[in-house]
Amino acid sequence: IRHSNPVVVDNTPPALVGDLTARIEKDQARINVAARDALSPIRAVHWSLDAADDWQPALPDDMIFDSTSEDLVITIPDLEPGPHVITVRVTDQRNNALYKAQVIEVE
Repeated sequence: IRHSNPVVVDNTPPALVGDLTARIEKDQARINVAARDALSPIRAVHWSLDAADDWQPALPDDMIFDSTSEDLVITIPDLEPGPHVITVRVTDQRNNALYKAQVIEVE
């Protein structure tokens, strides 16, 4: 009988602490994101406006993805009046991804 060392398999995506919270100021949205992962460091956070395919990168508050816990503020300027859908994608080091959408209203 042969025995090997334990192997950790991470197939669980990151999670958000609470909901995405958006603050609207004139034509600009500021979204607070608190991402956490149980096993792998957060590798990237991207956002998309109104289901567009051009994902924009976002940096954490400390400017480097280096832990399983990252806090960010995403600022989206020059929004047209009306409803918008902001989608946030959080990816961990093992390429597990979480997608979360938030509807906002710009007056």
